[in-house]
Amino acid sequence: MSADDTDKLTRLFAGRGSASRVVTIPPGDYHLDGCTPIPLRPDTHVNAAGARFHLPPALKDRARVVLFQGEDLEDFSWTGGHFSGHVFDPTRPDNPWPPNANTRPILVTTSQAGNTRNLSFTAITAQGVAGAVITVQGKEDPHDEMRISRHAHRIMIKNCRFENCGKFMWDYGYLWQITVWPDDNRPAEREHAARYFRHDLVHGPLRIESSDDRIWFDNTTPLPLTPRHEGPEALRGHHWICLFGDSLPANIVRGRQYAVIESAPDYVRIAEKIDAPPLVFAGTAGPNVKLIANLFEAHLALFSPVGAGPGKGAFDLVGCQGVTVSNSSFSAPGDTMHIQKCRDIHFVGNRITGSRMGAFFLAEFCENALVEENF
Repeated sequence: MSADDTDKLTRLFAGRGSASRVVTIPPGDYHLDGCTPIPLRPDTHVNAAGARFHLPPALKDRARVVLFQGEDLEDFSWTGGHFSGHVFDPTRPDNPWPPNANTRPILVTTSQAGNTRNLSFTAITAQGVAGAVITVQGKEDPHDEMRISRHAHRIMIKNCRFENCGKFMWDYGYLWQITVWPDDNRPAEREHAARYFRHDLVHGPLRIESSDDRIWFDNTTPLPLTPRHEGPEALRGHHWICLFGDSLPANIVRGRQYAVIESAPDYVRIAEKIDAPPLVFAGTAGPNVKLIANLFEAHLALFSPVGAGPGKGAFDLVGCQGVTVSNSSFSAPGDTMHIQKCRDIHFVGNRITGSRMGAFFLAEFCENALVEENF
C-alpha cells in the first residue's frame, strides 16, 4: 500500500449512478491521514470485513482527523473493518499523539433540511482511536440546547468491539494533583503536568511574611474576589486559590482552597471562608511558593485536555431517535459512551470493560430508554 490510501478509497466509494449499491473494501491494510474525509453516500452498503484502517502514526497538537464522512445518509450500512490508532496514554513518556488529538473514523451529520435514517453499523472493531469510532448527529437547534431540529432516525450499533477508544480525558484534578504534589508522582506524570496543566492560572513567586496577612506578588491584573455560591456550586472552587511549591506558614495547608477576600495590585488577602477574617501567617513561606487561582478551572474543569476536539466516548450519538446498541464491547480513555438528546433508546446486552471516566453515560435530555442485561 502507498503512504496514504485516501484517493484509492475515495474512488472506490464514488462508484457510478445513484441506485442502492454495495461497496466492498478488499481485505488488507489501509493507511489514512484523515486530512480529507472520504465521502459517504446514501443507499450504500459497505462490506469492510478484513480491512484494517491505520490512522497516522504521529499527530500534532490539536490534530483533527475524520476518515469517512457523510451528511443526510439514508439506508446506509457498514459491516466489518478494524480501525487502529495511538490514543494518548498518561503512563507513557513517549506518546506519538497529544492528549487533545481528535480522530473520528465514521462521522454522519444531518443538515437543517435533510434526513438521516436507517443506519446500521455491525461487527466493526477498533483499538486506540482518540475519538468516537462512530458519530451520528441529528441537527441541533442553535437557540435551544434541549431541542433537536431534525432527529437522525433508526440508528443501530451491533456486535462491535471498541477497545480504548474515545476522546482522552485526564480525570478530575489529575494534573492539579501532580502540580501541587510532584514528589508523589512518576517522572512521566510530572512531565505531563509541566506540559499540559493550566499554567496561566499559576502566579508567583510570592512573598509571605510571618505575622502579615498579605500575600505579595504582581497582581496588576487583580485576582477576582471569591464569589459566594449556594448548594453544590459552593464546593466547586470558583475563584478560590491554593498554595504550593515550597515551605508554607504553619497555619497554611498545601493544596487546601482559600477564599480571596481582598485583591490589590500587589497583594491579596485570603481567608478560610468568604466571610471570615483574613489569615495572619504563622511563619514565612519559602522563596518558590506559588498560588493557583480559580481552582474550578484547575481541578474540575480540567478533565478535558486544553484544545480537545468534539464529541466523547467510543461512540457518540446526539439527536437520534430509535437508537439500538446491542451485543457490543466498549472501553475508553475517558467516558466510555455518549448518548445525548436522544429518544427511544435500547442499550441491551453490552459489555463495558474499562473506563477512565464515566463507564455508562446516558447524557442529558434523553427520553424513553431501555437499559438491561449489560455488564
